[in-house]
Amino acid sequence: MTVRRRLTISFLVLGIMAFVVGAFGYLQLSRSAKHLTRLTQGNVPCLQLAEEIRITMLMHRRYEKDFLLNIGKPDKQQTYLAKFTKQSNLMTESIARLHELVSDEPHLPQEIKRSVASLSGSFNVYCEGFREVVRALQADATIDSVKGNELMSQHKTAVHDLEAAITTVAETIRKAVDIDSADAQAHARTANVLLLAITGVGLVLTVGICTVMPRSISRRILSDVSDLSDVSVGVMSASKEIAAASQSLAQGATEQAAGLEETASSMEEMASMTKQNADNAQQANGLAQESRTVAEQGIDAI
Repeated sequence: MTVRRRLTISFLVLGIMAFVVGAFGYLQLSRSAKHLTRLTQGNVPCLQLAEEIRITMLMHRRYEKDFLLNIGKPDKQQTYLAKFTKQSNLMTESIARLHELVSDEPHLPQEIKRSVASLSGSFNVYCEGFREVVRALQADATIDSVKGNELMSQHKTAVHDLEAAITTVAETIRKAVDIDSADAQAHARTANVLLLAITGVGLVLTVGICTVMPRSISRRILSDVSDLSDVSVGVMSASKEIAAASQSLAQGATEQAAGLEETASSMEEMASMTKQNADNAQQANGLAQESRTVAEQGIDAI
């Protein structure tokens, strides 16, 4: 396997690990965000409103008692009646908002939604009963606090039903908040554990790759260098052989050149000797001619 391919595989493995960690983290964060969104936008506001309604109901009962305890004191009764009316308006608005929020929460039980829907009617029955007592007290000045409580006791069933419904709604929403909180915490813990595990595995793989790959690459490079060294040695040996052969050829050529020079010198000497022989032959021919001439003259003279 080539070095390039090994590096490509290493970076690919690291990229896959990074993608897995990022995707898993995003998935877990999305789940946690979903639970937190449900808590912050649904259950928690519903719980806050339910608790406000319960507190407002307690204030109603307080002003109701204060009104009945102050029979014969019109100024104080008017003060408590005004406070009761103010709390009634707040209660009506809170019940309407709670009904709207609960209707938009699909995970809440239908029983709770029906209980919230019935709060407005039960509260109106309670308020109407209190107003009947107020009208009775205004119509009959002889009614005292004991009689007033007796008149109000006729509406105790509606009051108790309303208080029980408010308590049930608040407790049920509180349980839903606790469940979502527990789920969010569980998802967060699971995400932390798994992310740590995946990160640990990724670190181990990274360390392994960073440890193994350099060694593998080094071995590959050393092997290639060794091969190149062997090739270089072979090339050097061949070069030496070629140089020796070239030197031998050069020496042979030099020797042949020297032989040729000697041959040329011998041929020059032979040419010189041949020329000298020719001269000598010519000279001898001249002497022969002279001898012939002298002989002929001698014959003629005889």
